[in-house]
Amino acid sequence: LPDSAEVPHVFFGHDARLRLQQEARATGLDTGCCYGEKLTAALVRINADNTWESELISVPAHAQHAPKRTRQVRDEEEMRDGK
Repeated sequence: LPDSAEVPHVFFGHDARLRLQQEARATGLDTGCCYGEKLTAALVRINADNTWESELISVPAHAQHAPKRTRQVRDEEEMRDGK
């Protein structure tokens, strides 16, 4: 909030391996929807006093769109890609 003294909070996705992440200043929303798990969204409300609050809402995925990778496959891909 531009006119607020509150510390910024970041909502992000694209980290299905770690699933839902809730920290003091950041929330990772990726809960594996493309792997047939859940789709998660943050509903953020701005209050009249320029503070905010959020609520996480999750629904089951309708389908699996990508195969789940095992830790071994993921590690091999990361080694190959130099990560």
